[in-house]
Amino acid sequence: MEEYKGNVNSSVNQEIIKEFTNKNILCNVTVEMDYILNQSYEDSNAPYSYDDIENYYNAHEKEKEELQEKINELQEQRDNLDEDAYDTEELYDEACEEIESQISELEDEITELENQALPEIASWYVVTDFLARKLIEHGECVIKNEYASDYWGRCCGGQMCYMDGIFARICEELEILDGQRYSWADKK
Repeated sequence: MEEYKGNVNSSVNQEIIKEFTNKNILCNVTVEMDYILNQSYEDSNAPYSYDDIENYYNAHEKEKEELQEKINELQEQRDNLDEDAYDTEELYDEACEEIESQISELEDEITELENQALPEIASWYVVTDFLARKLIEHGECVIKNEYASDYWGRCCGGQMCYMDGIFARICEELEILDGQRYSWADKK
């Protein structure tokens, strides 16, 4: 998929994103899910617990994996430095120190991610299976249930769901924005 060059905030695209979310977010169940999850501390028979929320305890795993890959590449680069390619030992040492500095910065970023608090879920929604899978791919908190509804734990609030950036990204991936291959703009 090529990068979308249009404006995701255009009125046409906002309508597409709104239609997409209206078709895939079925209803708000915040009160019910908060009750169930709070009961799970006292009742092992509660239908769901925080352990059932995908991407809850590992909210930053994808980011950490990407940072670790960069670290591995830098370590390999450092290990493959040819001392003979440098005019002086001092220049070689400077090159090694620069790579070590970059590695250290990336390791600090990983530590910061590991020390971040658990996501704070502001509201819960019943969503389609399709949307639940997409949200999981994007690191969102979701409870999957193969026999019943899937639930999305939204970690922000104060605006309509369709305004969350995650939906613009999903619509872009699906290529349904104005000017894309499967655009919904012409279907109105």
